[in-house]
Amino acid sequence: MVLSTPVNDEKYKYFNCYEEKFNGFYYKSYQASKSKALVNFSVIFFNTDKENAFTVVYGYNKGMLVDNYELKISKNEKNIISSIKGKEYFIDAYKGFFEGPVSATGKDGSDMLEAIFN
Repeated sequence: MVLSTPVNDEKYKYFNCYEEKFNGFYYKSYQASKSKALVNFSVIFFNTDKENAFTVVYGYNKGMLVDNYELKISKNEKNIISSIKGKEYFIDAYKGFFEGPVSATGKDGSDMLEAIFN
């Protein structure tokens, strides 16, 4: 999985997932997406089977104002909390299907859910 952004435009993020490599170079793209949203989600299925899915969350933590976010992912008894404190760009992968955002907390303890998930 690769997350990239153009040097001259921090708003656009490109996510690519590769499934094959040759001599250490990944070359066959399995899934790709482009986003201008601060945070985006991609659900990737193996063999088109919903039971074998994983969710990739990627984004831009503008001004590094968000410390963590919490998500509901299927196949997990508890919500998943990920720390993005001090990270300008981030990419996380979780086994299961994305069911929705739960919360996001700013570095000052404020509610940042609307700020990054809209």
